[in-house]
Amino acid sequence: MIARPESPGAAARKAEDALLEIAKALRACKLYPSTHPARGASLERCAATIRALLPGDGLQFSIGARGFAVQGAALALQNAVLRALAEDLFRRRARIFEMTPQLTAQDLLHLVELLSLEAEEVRKLGGAAQILRDRGVQHIRIEESAFEKLIQQEGTASSGEAPEQAGFQAREERVEAEVGEVEPPAAEELTNQFEGGLAMEAMELQAEQPPMSSEAEASPEAGKEPPSAEPAPKLPPSQSAQLDQLLSRLEAEQEPRRYMPLAGEVLSLAQSLYALTGLEAMLGAPVAFARHASPAVKPDAEIRARAEEALRALCDPAVVDDLITRVARGLRAEEQPILQVLAALGDAPLPAIVRRLLIGDPLQRSKLLPLVAGRTEALFPLLAGALSDRRWEMAQNAAAVITELGGPGAVQCLRPGLAHPDIRVKRAAVRGLGRIGTREASRLLTACLGARDHQLCLEAIAALGAMGDRAAAPALLRLVGPRSTRSWKFQVRREAIRALGRIGGEEVVEPLAKVLRSRSWLRRVRVNELRVAAAAALAEIGSFPALRALEAAATDRHAPVREICQRALRAAKMQPGGRS
Repeated sequence: MIARPESPGAAARKAEDALLEIAKALRACKLYPSTHPARGASLERCAATIRALLPGDGLQFSIGARGFAVQGAALALQNAVLRALAEDLFRRRARIFEMTPQLTAQDLLHLVELLSLEAEEVRKLGGAAQILRDRGVQHIRIEESAFEKLIQQEGTASSGEAPEQAGFQAREERVEAEVGEVEPPAAEELTNQFEGGLAMEAMELQAEQPPMSSEAEASPEAGKEPPSAEPAPKLPPSQSAQLDQLLSRLEAEQEPRRYMPLAGEVLSLAQSLYALTGLEAMLGAPVAFARHASPAVKPDAEIRARAEEALRALCDPAVVDDLITRVARGLRAEEQPILQVLAALGDAPLPAIVRRLLIGDPLQRSKLLPLVAGRTEALFPLLAGALSDRRWEMAQNAAAVITELGGPGAVQCLRPGLAHPDIRVKRAAVRGLGRIGTREASRLLTACLGARDHQLCLEAIAALGAMGDRAAAPALLRLVGPRSTRSWKFQVRREAIRALGRIGGEEVVEPLAKVLRSRSWLRRVRVNELRVAAAAALAEIGSFPALRALEAAATDRHAPVREICQRALRAAKMQPGGRS
C-alpha cells in the first residue's frame, strides 16, 4: 500500500509541536534545579516527543526576529511562546536551526544551556554553532547569520586554520542563495515591514552582510590566505558616523520642507544598521523621532506628524520587542530614552508588553509594569483573554499581572480566572481578589464559599480572613455550623473559624464559644482540633465576651486548648485596664 504524503498543514503542526516541546524543556530547566529528578524526566519526555514528531530526514527551521518558518511557510506567528523562543535564538545570531530524529535529552539540555547564556557571552564563546560543537551535540545544528560567519572566516584566515568541510560550505552557499539579495528601503518609503510577515524574514537575513561582501563571501581555499587587497569585510564604521551626522542635522532642522527628506534618509539608514548589527547602532534614530514628536522640541505640527510617522515605520514589532527586552533586563543610564520611545508609540507596544509580562519572571514583570501604568483600560481586555488560556502558566501569570495593576476594572478582569479548569489559576485569581480587597472583590470571594471545589473554597476563606471584611462574617458562620467531620468539610470548618478570628466582631464570639465548649467521644481528635482553632480565634479577638469564654475553658482537659486560654488571659491582665 502506497503511503499518502503528509499534508503541508499537518507537517506545519508537527513542526510547531516540536518547537513547543523545546519551550517546555526550557521552562522545566528554569523551574527545577539541576539535581532535581523532575528536570531529567521532563527533558527525556520532551526529547521523546520531538523524535516522534520529526520526519526521517529531520527538520530545518529558518529563524527570524518574529518567529520560525519551514520551507518558506511561517509557523504560528501569533503564538507568544514560539515567538519568544525565536527571539532567543535570533538574538544569539542563529538563523537556521536543524534537528534530527536521533535527538537525545542531553542534546536538548545543551540547547537549553545555550539559551540561558546572554547574547554577548555567546558571541565571546565563538557563537551558538561553535558552543554546540564544543559540547559534542550531534543532532542539533545551528547556522549563524551571514555577517557572523564572515567575521569567523576572517578569524580563521588570520589564524591559519583550515576552513570548514566542503559539504558544510556548500550547504551555507545554498542557504544564502535561497535567501537572495535585498536592497535597503528607499528614503521616501515609510512602511511597516511587519506586514510582510515571516515570509520576508529570509530576505532580511541577507541585509546582515555588508554591501562590499559579494567577492569575499566564498571561503578561501584550503592552505591559502585571502588576498590582502580584498580582506573579509567588517561593518563599515562610516554608516554609524553618517547616521550621527544626519541626526545632528535633523535635530537642528525646523523647516518641514527640509525635515521630511532628512527623516527619510535617517529611516532608511537606521533600518539598514538594524539589519546589520541590531538595536545598538541605530538606537539614536527612534530616540530622535520620539523627541521630535513632542511640541516642546518641534513646534511645527507637520514636522511632529512626520516624526511620529517615521517612528512607527522604524519601530516594527521586531524593534519593539528589542526595546522591551532592554527594559526587562534593566536599562543602563544611556538606555533610559528607550522609555520615551515606547511612550511615544502609545498603545502599539501593549500586545508585545503583555506577551513579555505573561512569559517573564516576577523580576522582569516589576521592570515592565511601569510601562503600562495608567493604561489599564487598553490592557485589561488583553489580560482577560490570557486569563482564559488553557495553559495554566500563562493564565496564572495573567492573574498576577492584573493583581499588581489593580484599579477599578481589575476585579471584573479576574472573574474568568475563578472558572478556569486548573486549580492553580483559580487560586491565583482568589489571592488576587484578596489583595485588591474592595467590597466588589469581597462579594466575589463570598460567592466562592459555596463552590463544589473545596480547594477553591479554602482559598476564598483565607482571602476573606486576610481582608478582614465583616460583611463576610455571616457566610463564614454558616460554614462553622455543620457538625460533619468528613475530611474536606472539617478543613473548611477549621479555616472558617480561623478567618472569623481575623475578622472579629461581637456577632462571631458566641458561635466560636459554642465550638470551644463542644465535646465528642467518637470524633474526639478532629473536634479537639476545631476547639483549638476556636480558642485561638477568640484570643485574637480579645474582647470582653471573648475573654469570658476563654476563662471558662482555662481548666480544660485538652492541654492545647487549656494553654491557649491561659496564655490569652495572662496577656489580657498585663495590658493597661486589663482584668484582675
